[in-house]
Amino acid sequence: MKKITTDRGTFGPFEVVQELGDHFIADGIQYPFTVIGSGTVDEWTDPIPVNTPVEVVPYDISPRQLRQALTYFGFRANVEAAISASNQDIKDWWEFSTAFERNHPVVNMMLDSLGFSQDQANSVWIYGATL
Repeated sequence: MKKITTDRGTFGPFEVVQELGDHFIADGIQYPFTVIGSGTVDEWTDPIPVNTPVEVVPYDISPRQLRQALTYFGFRANVEAAISASNQDIKDWWEFSTAFERNHPVVNMMLDSLGFSQDQANSVWIYGATL
């Protein structure tokens, strides 16, 4: 499938597009440059549907949810090793928190120090919220 992109918009999808001097012929129909503007012919990509659900990263999850999600993704051993090598404040935070906020400064510090991406952390929180 093809599309025509001009400064006046994107047209398509079309099976066959030809550019002929001052117009396009797309699936047998003429599209004059004076009407749609000159442009380029590219591969058509389906637009994202308007009603596509978006995964929302929860604000926080419980300690149990976090630990089970970390286990599920195979991250728990690395996180707990980093915690045990940390200062007492971090150890207390890990052991006694009643909720873990996704954007908490300690969470972001741990992500950076362990080399985890924001997407990986988001996946842990999204999955953890389902547990």
